[in-house]
Amino acid sequence: MSFSLAVSPEEFMPAVGLPAELPLIAEDELVSILQQGAESELDGLVACLLQGGITCQLKRLTVYKANQPHHRVYVNDIAAELQKFGANTIASAFRSGKGVAYREIVQDVADRLGISREGTTMDIEKCILQKLAEKFWEGATAEQRLALLNQVGVRDYSLVARPALPAAVISAVHLSGFAAYQFTVIVANAIAHAVLGRGLSLAANAGLTKGVSIFAGPPGWCLVAFLTAHSIASEAYRVTIPAVVQVALIRSAIEARREQDAERTRRKLPVNPKLLAVALVLLCAAVIAAIMLLVR
Repeated sequence: MSFSLAVSPEEFMPAVGLPAELPLIAEDELVSILQQGAESELDGLVACLLQGGITCQLKRLTVYKANQPHHRVYVNDIAAELQKFGANTIASAFRSGKGVAYREIVQDVADRLGISREGTTMDIEKCILQKLAEKFWEGATAEQRLALLNQVGVRDYSLVARPALPAAVISAVHLSGFAAYQFTVIVANAIAHAVLGRGLSLAANAGLTKGVSIFAGPPGWCLVAFLTAHSIASEAYRVTIPAVVQVALIRSAIEARREQDAERTRRKLPVNPKLLAVALVLLCAAVIAAIMLLVR
């Protein structure tokens, strides 16, 4: 199974978007992350926010009604909406009408799921993904477990019978670049099925959608029960828990794009024949000098 990042070139460019109608913490890292997300990547996050029902203000905004589903136009309001939901879960008063910073939201979700809140925001995101991946594994069929092992490059198929998520799979959660992106897509897609009743809307990437289709089904049922149990105290958790997963997916996609861009740049670097000749001469001289020292 192979995934790609086949989104249109303009979606690789950061979107400044229109000024937010909702109160926004503009300096929050969430704003920068979402501005670098592709339309198809933002779609899952917007869908999670709309699950907030009457609490969701985004769907009532003029800019949303006029431009959706072109999420990059109102990307700043998407960030502001998530910040607002975070304030609801933390039960803090709005600060000048604003919500809370994304890191506080991630830490609150970690507390809710019984996960350590220490480390960088990205580290905590990955611990959340690991927790959800463990629940995913519990409900997965043998075929789905096998597919997951293949996806992370594990060929010890005896692990399929393990009741707990194998360490080899856990390590994949904490990778970076394209490998981490592939794994995050699997978890995010399972969460989307559990919360939204459908998989990720990656219309610009049909190959990717096809690749993760095998992971729909029983894992979602297990995740529904798990997420419901952790959302009873506050309906806002029904938004913030899956929303954090979607933000983690966008962050992972950004890293994967950077990795691919660096690889393309490396391949395109021209080889200077003169420098190559000098390097070969120096190498030969070093080899001859080493041989002469050995002979002596």
